[in-house]
Amino acid sequence: MSRKLARENTYLLVFEYLFNKEYNQTTMDILFMDGQLSDDDKKYITTTYEGVIAHFDDIVKLISDNT
Repeated sequence: MSRKLARENTYLLVFEYLFNKEYNQTTMDILFMDGQLSDDDKKYITTTYEGVIAHFDDIVKLISDNT
């Protein structure tokens, strides 16, 4: 499938994380039920989402320092 759809789904997960501050496997599972996502798309989404969570404080600090 398209990387665009994978990025959109990743955005939804990260957006949700901004409010709940916790990893949400349930939402990811629901998004992964979309038959349009390939295994590569799912891997991209998982890797990116987990990367954002792992480095969340660093990302927030970097943005704060540059605004």
